[in-house]
Amino acid sequence: MTKTFFTCIAITPNSATDLAGFRANIFGLKLKYNKRKNKIRGLKIGSGSCFNHIHFGKRSLYIQKKSNKITSRRLRHFAG
Repeated sequence: MTKTFFTCIAITPNSATDLAGFRANIFGLKLKYNKRKNKIRGLKIGSGSCFNHIHFGKRSLYIQKKSNKITSRRLRHFAG
């Protein structure tokens, strides 16, 4: 019995008119990147119930936790 391993790299902008962030699915790791206009969050690393998040100034990177991939709130078809 052989297993087939399918890899996918997909990057989608949050909005077609405002390129202030994107969503990505890189080899099954789902990411979300945002650039804010007003709010500054400083330099922080945190953990929520669904995502680990890294904030650096007006930019934030969210990485989906492995435990969230089997719950009902998981991200489906996140980046295309």
